[in-house]
Amino acid sequence: RALIAVAFGVLGVAVWLSFLGLGWPDLERAFTEMMRATYDAWAKAFFFTGAATTETQTFVRQLQDMAPQVARVLPGLLALTAIAGCALAWVWHHRVATTPFGRPPAPFRLFRFNDHLVWGAILTLGSLLLPLPAPARTLAANLLIVWVGLYVARGLAVITAVLAPAPGALKAVVIGLAFLILPLTPGAF
Repeated sequence: RALIAVAFGVLGVAVWLSFLGLGWPDLERAFTEMMRATYDAWAKAFFFTGAATTETQTFVRQLQDMAPQVARVLPGLLALTAIAGCALAWVWHHRVATTPFGRPPAPFRLFRFNDHLVWGAILTLGSLLLPLPAPARTLAANLLIVWVGLYVARGLAVITAVLAPAPGALKAVVIGLAFLILPLTPGAF
């Protein structure tokens, strides 16, 4: 249901932008400027407190240079955030409401979806290998972000289910190993 809600939200934003006479390049430029303004505010906060070092300045400059690339996939990241927000809202609705409607959400360790959806991820990844025009490549990149996020959540649910009966020490070791492996994960992409 959250995926359907996000899809309708994306469709609504697309219709709204078309009524305003704006297109994807305008939205991407707005995202880029928003991110650069945020990075400038971070830099000013560091400079104001006197904590800015040359490494901090270099880092902020690199963030500003990367803003167009991040703005390109920001809709996919926002879609993932919206899906997580829908799930969290449903959990809290059932915890807080005196007479909640609908079925209560299942525990996270039971999170699953149809295995046939892997074809959507495969087709999306395959489309990135084709020589497509820039808007189609951007759409495919954003869809791939959503697919990766969904499969990461599914993997975390499997790990949670497997580790549920494990002793606390083993869980701590697994979490520690995950943090050690974390810096290596961007190389997998």
